[in-house]
Amino acid sequence: MKIIKTRITLPEREVVIGLRSYNKIHKGSYNSFNYILIGNLDNIDDIKNIIKFGPKKSILENLKGEFFLILFNDQKLELISDRFNSIPIYYAIFDKGVIISDSLSFISKEAQITTFNKDVFFEFIYFQKISREKTIFNNIKKFSSSTILKIQKNQKTSQKYWEPVFSRTPSKISLIENSVELADLIKKSVELNTDNLNKNEKIGLFLSGGMDTRCVLAASKNLNLNALTLGFSENGEYQTAKLLTELYENFEHWFIKLKKTHFSDVFEELIELTSCSYVFDHALFYNIKNEPQISKMRYLNGYGLDFLFQGMYIPRDNFKIFGKPTYISKIRHGKFDYTSDYINNISFKFKHINPFYYVKKEKKAYLREFLNFEIKQIENEALSLNCNTLTDFYDYTIIRDISSHYSYSNILSMREMGDIRTIAFNNSILDFFLRIPYKQRLNARILKRTLKILEPNFAKIKSANHGMKITSNEYEMTLIAIKRKIIRIFSNSSKFKHPDSERRTWPDRYEHITSNKFMRNKALDLLKSDHLDTCMPYLDRDKLNPLITEAINGGSSNFGDSIARLITIDQFIKGIN
Repeated sequence: MKIIKTRITLPEREVVIGLRSYNKIHKGSYNSFNYILIGNLDNIDDIKNIIKFGPKKSILENLKGEFFLILFNDQKLELISDRFNSIPIYYAIFDKGVIISDSLSFISKEAQITTFNKDVFFEFIYFQKISREKTIFNNIKKFSSSTILKIQKNQKTSQKYWEPVFSRTPSKISLIENSVELADLIKKSVELNTDNLNKNEKIGLFLSGGMDTRCVLAASKNLNLNALTLGFSENGEYQTAKLLTELYENFEHWFIKLKKTHFSDVFEELIELTSCSYVFDHALFYNIKNEPQISKMRYLNGYGLDFLFQGMYIPRDNFKIFGKPTYISKIRHGKFDYTSDYINNISFKFKHINPFYYVKKEKKAYLREFLNFEIKQIENEALSLNCNTLTDFYDYTIIRDISSHYSYSNILSMREMGDIRTIAFNNSILDFFLRIPYKQRLNARILKRTLKILEPNFAKIKSANHGMKITSNEYEMTLIAIKRKIIRIFSNSSKFKHPDSERRTWPDRYEHITSNKFMRNKALDLLKSDHLDTCMPYLDRDKLNPLITEAINGGSSNFGDSIARLITIDQFIKGIN
């Protein structure tokens, strides 16, 4: 992947900036300062105010856009991120130099950094993400959200210009009232991200047919819109998205059928893009820019609306029938050990087989203490911001740095196509999220109601994920699921089976690894990988290798998810050596 270099000379320091060529970059100067804007600001003149008055909190906390800003003159360097950290940036500071890049491998190679923080690899396997500002390298950090970093001579200072305020108090504002407000906020965010375009100019939207992208589609119904749906087959999500776009004449719908070799065709680029911070297969949208359906236009997406307003990470207990979980759940309340609860229950952690199983016995306690320490640091931050409940804490772990979320490489891979706008990355939407009652988010209650307000007809169309009306409540969904189960038992008909992975955009990791020769070979490489042994010397090969062997030979599918995480690590280390 091509990297564009910029060099800056400061007193006693040499600065190297390396940015991927697909980035939207605006360069300019004002007074004695030069600036590099990565991404977009709603008002480019805001940069002049920052230079004129300094990076004051009162200015920065009101900036609108998805951006990373670099300001510099012959004396100092200032780096500023947005509230969402929507442009993930890594950096390394040395006695005589600074390297800044959106590519972790670029910094590693440029500075010849090869010393690893070996414990972080285990965190990645466990959570499929890396928390706080760490990377897998000891001397390279990830920039934090809403942060100003100033470098001048031998001094370095860092401060937050905005932090979330957790002041949720019992509210008399009803679900309906808050849903009306959220619908208005989504519409305003769409308007903000399209208002500088010509009236007849086409807008793109990545449309899965889920609740999040339906809401964006509904808020965009007055635009000339090209909706794009990706998939390995025309089942499920494509059919749902097609039904949605047929309701409006000004919507066009395009389907991009992904090849079975979609990931393997650009595998090395995906590994570089994801920087051993995300599993490679979440970068689904990479390498579609040359498809005939892709045009040079601005593209909207619904990323983040799901985990902000569908209650995906609200700590809950599911009601069970005959030992099987239902759609009915309740929030876990009371005094908890927040750190322990998160480590044991967050839904994107390992699947099926606990990584501690294949860690050497003498290293287990140390790695448990490491995970506990890292999450405890986040808990301490949360408590300082008045996070008084377990749900507050879970919310904080997500929004403290949204671009560290395990699925964020979705957005990174979209950016190859140019001007990408994330509708949820709006200050007012985030503020709204922080003040509404938890119960209104549980089971997507507020987003379901919001969709009905934005476009009632969209709310009637079934979800590809579960085959039910997408705005059905948890009780209706549970009854439908029970009914299907009973009919399937007596009829022996697969028609009533819950929709499988073939009907979804993302392939099942196990099926993809075992059915794709290229990916299967990458999994086989793990069995004798010196890279894994070097960066994770605590792995117990006597337990790990049989799990890998059984999985790739068509045995248990339970280890497919972990294999994808291990491949990401193995191939990234291979790529920088």
